[in-house]
Amino acid sequence: MGRRRFIQSMSALGISATTLNFLTQDALAEVSDNPKDMVPRLKALRHKNHDEVKKGAKPEREPVFYSIPRDQWVQTEAPYDAAKKLESQLPNDPQIQVMIRKSGPRKKSNSHIEVVHETVEMNGAEIKPESSLNSLKEQTPDTISGSVGKGKNLVEVSGIPVRVKESRATLDDRNEFEGEYHPTPAGCCITNPVPDPDDENVTVGCPAYNSGTSTGGWLTSGHQYAGETDVKTWQPVNKLTGTDVLGYNSVLHDPNEGDTGDFSFVATDGNFDRKYDIAASSNNTYEGWYLYGTLGMDKIKDLKEDGTPVYKQGIHTGRNQGEILSISSDDVYVVIDCDRYEGDSGGPYYWVDEYGESYMIGIHRGNSADSYSESKGTLLPWIEANTDIYV
Repeated sequence: MGRRRFIQSMSALGISATTLNFLTQDALAEVSDNPKDMVPRLKALRHKNHDEVKKGAKPEREPVFYSIPRDQWVQTEAPYDAAKKLESQLPNDPQIQVMIRKSGPRKKSNSHIEVVHETVEMNGAEIKPESSLNSLKEQTPDTISGSVGKGKNLVEVSGIPVRVKESRATLDDRNEFEGEYHPTPAGCCITNPVPDPDDENVTVGCPAYNSGTSTGGWLTSGHQYAGETDVKTWQPVNKLTGTDVLGYNSVLHDPNEGDTGDFSFVATDGNFDRKYDIAASSNNTYEGWYLYGTLGMDKIKDLKEDGTPVYKQGIHTGRNQGEILSISSDDVYVVIDCDRYEGDSGGPYYWVDEYGESYMIGIHRGNSADSYSESKGTLLPWIEANTDIYV
């Protein structure tokens, strides 16, 4: 079968576009004898030159696949289809987010759709939705249907519950995982002087690479840069002398400036190396959980449905485990049930597989729903799909 016919046949089954970008007939044969029964899924984009990456080389990645039973796949994917339909019917407002949320925490369960009417507060200012909460409720149905597949392979799931929720979120902006790391890994402390040099300690999300500029660097959150690029960022040791400068943020998505997502890429100045590992909570020590790449959205969704714990790391709350609670319909944001506090911004959400390899899920942004026990971040697959930056 030619590549074009193969893609068409898999698309008719409802295989995700992201998976189809990488799936080959040989790869399919390794994970499924019959994709109608066992559906192929993208686990991750994994370093194939990891030993060289650890020494500073440009990451080269390859897809890794797995499969799940079709009935499980339908129950997972149908709510995402329904959420995208609902999103197209509601006001186009970044402060109104359609999320697919677990209906029952700490156990396997079906999902419902949550329409979040969110007011964000930062530095005393508020960003509110343009539509009122009552208006949003009037436009939102109680249930909705979603489908997967096409033609004779179409499966529809009806009666998916929809709930409208008012939320007031605060973006983290201000320890553990502090100190001097050479080279610099994921999950340790960094700082920058915008707007207040004494109150801007945040967390490294992960080492990363910008293929557009052929530059190594790190991902962190964007909102602490107050809409400015080319801002100096350092490890908080000897900062007055500048001897520990990592580099300058060259790519910025700041939600306070109306941007989708919340992240920044700090390009290395050439003096600091990246460490594809997770920081341990003392100077210059590492966990040995090497970062091998980024999880695919398929796997992130399945981790949510299975209730599999993932990790969040931040300089204030340290390392925590929690379940993925919800994912936005546009694949931009993820919410997990982990503690957070000021200073955790930019920290990594990641999963460690059975081989001890860690994979990035997202970059911490702030709290969710007035709760210090729920953390919200920007998804790495979305960042990689919309920029030249990847892990």
